[in-house]
Amino acid sequence: MRPWPFRNGSIRNVQRSPPHQTWTLTDGHAGNVRQARALADALRLPTRDIVLAPRLPWKWAAPRALPSSHAAFGHSFEALLDDPSLASTLVIGCGRQAALATRLLRERGARAVQVLDPRISTRHWDAVIAPEHDRLQGGNVLTLLGSVNPVTDAWLGASRAAFASFADLPRPRTAMLIGGPTTNLRMRRPDLDRWLRTVRARSEE
Repeated sequence: MRPWPFRNGSIRNVQRSPPHQTWTLTDGHAGNVRQARALADALRLPTRDIVLAPRLPWKWAAPRALPSSHAAFGHSFEALLDDPSLASTLVIGCGRQAALATRLLRERGARAVQVLDPRISTRHWDAVIAPEHDRLQGGNVLTLLGSVNPVTDAWLGASRAAFASFADLPRPRTAMLIGGPTTNLRMRRPDLDRWLRTVRARSEE
């Protein structure tokens, strides 16, 4: 089972020589972390996870570069820009803030993959992975049905073993994956009950 059904594109551009490590860069939001980490895990290389702390005014403009963009994420990120291992590093970003970070790191020698449409020219990255509904096109664009995720046969097998008691539930069964609450969406018990009623009604149609 392939983790993600790519519609088109290739990652030839980021395979000039095998990288020795990957860095994931995100704003810390769960949806962005999950996608960047899933791609890094699939590559099976030593991985460093970096949570960015964007600063104004660069935060407003990202991924567009303003003067002194090297200072956009503070001193710790500035140090990364001078890291001697960049030439052997593949950086993976997800989200608008990360798009600026991966763009800057690529300018310093790293190879860069950006997940989700950066909303500017894709030429600033070696590869861009975007969902099909974004309708993003380009020679370095990989179009994906759905989102990058860690769901593989092995992942499903481990989950099946962890929740073996579910095998006793009546069939057919419907699984619904729900993310956690965010700053933009609160999740309360009434919300969950409403969603479950909707799923139950659909399954009975």
